Formats: sequence, structure tokens, C-alpha cells
Amino acid sequence: MTTSGFFENVGRLRQALENGDYDKTLPDPNRGEVLAAICGDPFIAVGSFGKGRSAAFTSDCAPHWGSPKFLQWTHYGRLWCNLAARLTELSE
Repeated sequence: MTTSGFFENVGRLRQALENGDYDKTLPDPNRGEVLAAICGDPFIAVGSFGKGRSAAFTSDCAPHWGSPKFLQWTHYGRLWCNLAARLTELSE
């Protein structure tokens, strides 16, 4: 797994995601930034679209695909708070 500096204060995402499922997608450098990737597949990506921002999380934040280890991860809440903060930053 590769991650951007976005995850420096989140903890060890890779260990929390062991055995979790995700949809394989392709990165599009013209559409946004990949914050985390698994085997080269974007796992979390963000982008600006018009006046807004959006995020793609290619797994599940519930027990369907999300591994129990991920859902009980110490930094689970911080991940979502950081992602929400990233999407709601004021543009300069």
C-alpha cells in the first residue's frame, strides 16, 4: 500500500485493512489525487469538480466488505474526520 502525507497522522492504515475487500479502479491524474493505493489500485482518492470536492473510497466503511480489524481500528474515526476536513478546506 502506498499513501500520501495525508495519512501521516492517521496511523498504520495497511495493517487495519488486512483481508478487506475493495473495488479495483484506475487512477486518472487529470481528475484528482490518489491518497492511498493497494497494489497500484486507488483506494482513496480526492478531486475537485466544479466548485466542490469529492472523495472515492473503494471499500466499505461497514461490515459488508470492511474487515473487522479496519472497523475497530484505533484511527478509524480520525481517518473519516481527516477526509471530511480535506474535502471542506477553503480554497485560496
